Amino acid sequence: MQLDASGNYNLTQDDKDTIVNGSAGDFLSFSFSPESFTCTDIPSVDIVVTISEVCTGLSEDKIATITVEDNETPIISCIADDTRDTDTGVCTYAVIGTEFDATFTDNCTSGIISNDLNGSTTIANEVLPL
Repeated sequence: MQLDASGNYNLTQDDKDTIVNGSAGDFLSFSFSPESFTCTDIPSVDIVVTISEVCTGLSEDKIATITVEDNETPIISCIADDTRDTDTGVCTYAVIGTEFDATFTDNCTSGIISNDLNGSTTIANEVLPL
């Protein structure tokens, strides 16, 4: 199941029919729990499918494992090119806080950005040459 731009997915009737392999009829009813998924369910979630016999009221639970995917493209923001002055006689610049760190927005916020300079999520305190 593919999460939407808000990071959610709700089972459709077609999904339910696929899960029970078209077994629905006049004498069987099905319920599904859960029926909705979010980013926390990646990569998969177990759904309890309760199969009830309409005439007798007998029921049985079965487990269906559903693959949950996030294929929404994140939006990465980088600062514009900029220039920093060094102090007189100093040929380096120490990065202050997160001033040059990239950020991102996504429907699932569990991702991270790392940089090529030091391989971490920030270049805070890195010393840049002139």
